[in-house]
Amino acid sequence: MPSKKCCIIIDNAPIDNAPYHNLTREKPPTTSSKKDEIAFWMMEHNLLFSSKATKPELLSLVKSHIAANGGRAAFVVYEVNSWAEELYGVRNLRLPPYHCHWNAIEFVWADLKSHLRRFGDPSDKLEIVRNRALDFLQNYDGSKASSVIEHSRRDENDVRQMQHEKDQMVDDEDFSLVYNVNESVVEADIEEDLSDLSMNNEELNAVEGENEEANSLEEPSGHKIVLDMNIAVMSHFRLHYFVHPTKSSKKAELRAFLKKHNVDCAVDATNLQLWEEVKSFMETRGGRDAM
Repeated sequence: MPSKKCCIIIDNAPIDNAPYHNLTREKPPTTSSKKDEIAFWMMEHNLLFSSKATKPELLSLVKSHIAANGGRAAFVVYEVNSWAEELYGVRNLRLPPYHCHWNAIEFVWADLKSHLRRFGDPSDKLEIVRNRALDFLQNYDGSKASSVIEHSRRDENDVRQMQHEKDQMVDDEDFSLVYNVNESVVEADIEEDLSDLSMNNEELNAVEGENEEANSLEEPSGHKIVLDMNIAVMSHFRLHYFVHPTKSSKKAELRAFLKKHNVDCAVDATNLQLWEEVKSFMETRGGRDAM
């Protein structure tokens, strides 16, 4: 039984922004336009201007008119849009960049390519390939055409729904996080954290150097924040619990990792040498993923 041919009547046709779709029939003047062209465009849009006006003055009037009437896009007339509407009464809908999957024709092209690969041969002459492609398109199944259109529409609706849900979300602007800290307790905790790290003076100096910029920050109004506490806690977390250093890790972090695992290293070792020690140690333990 022969397959049902495709015959679908549409009011809107999605197209992408390929260069051949962007050829313009009309567009607003720009700074590169001649003065006569600018004046002609203004007369077409019933804009009053003085015959003695300079080109910059005319462009200023054009810019104001465009901004007050929907922007530049409202004055651009594309050749393909006019052609589709004049001959077929179809309005083209332009897809966002990189969203060709919303155009059902892309699925048809994919089917066509698959068909040509399945039944063709690289040695086939161009005329044979052309006839085979035309035969495929002329006999494209109508139910399949409806299916790919529905697939694109469903994907588009899913994105539209997600956008709607995002627009409905309300940010809680009244949320605030306030630290009420007992300084004496904080200082005791800092001492305990630093003693747990068991870092020598060189390592401690390295950490303090990294956080020098943080110490210069001003305390936000309405919040009681002890920067020394934040520095100690972050240093404790980064140096004591950081078990997966990388080649780009700082020297203090590499030293802390080696010290935590009782691996000796030279005091004047470079970052690269420390990283080699770390890498060798991790390999003896079964690799990075095993740790």
